[in-house]
Amino acid sequence: MGKAGDVDVDVDIAFIGLNLPKKSGSRSCRRVRESTCARMEGMTEEGTLSTNNKLKLARSILDSYSFSCKEELIPPEDLTSEKQAAAMLFNHPYIIMAHDRFESESGYENGFTYANKTTLDSFDLTFDQFVHLLSNTSTTADDDAQAERNQILRKTLLLGPTQLSNAPRQINGKDFLIEDGTLFNLADSKGIYAGQCVVIRSFSFPPS
Repeated sequence: MGKAGDVDVDVDIAFIGLNLPKKSGSRSCRRVRESTCARMEGMTEEGTLSTNNKLKLARSILDSYSFSCKEELIPPEDLTSEKQAAAMLFNHPYIIMAHDRFESESGYENGFTYANKTTLDSFDLTFDQFVHLLSNTSTTADDDAQAERNQILRKTLLLGPTQLSNAPRQINGKDFLIEDGTLFNLADSKGIYAGQCVVIRSFSFPPS
């Protein structure tokens, strides 16, 4: 992992389209994903979030992982500022992606809110493309696969971090196998539920 001085990433580029919920529970959305309304709170007129909100999500991921998993994603001594923390998270060698929960016409959905550079490079997506995906697309449409995914999400919500191994998933139509990962709950600075995040330390693509 690079030291603080090795990272030079514009936080506004790394965190376009992110948001933290302001209260526990879901946020209503009159039309499914229209104008990404589930993430419009705190956005500027240009349609991007304030730097402050982008930094809050990065801090939420780092602090929630530390609290839930009893270890650090980035050594605290390397974090010289909130902006530095956001940049180092974006450049972290592990796959890191998060989703939140919002209400649509068809019920409750999970939409991706974050992916770091390792994730985007691995699945040939831009950040903007990634955060427009529903997170249930990370599993095949097969009923059994979706039921297994939902069970893991509920278990994590109720009981805390879930270790993932030998877990098949897909992003952007690319199948992959989670060999070593952790799913955990996110909380904001006030301890309010803010979605879930997965850190994947090891994964593989199936032979072509």
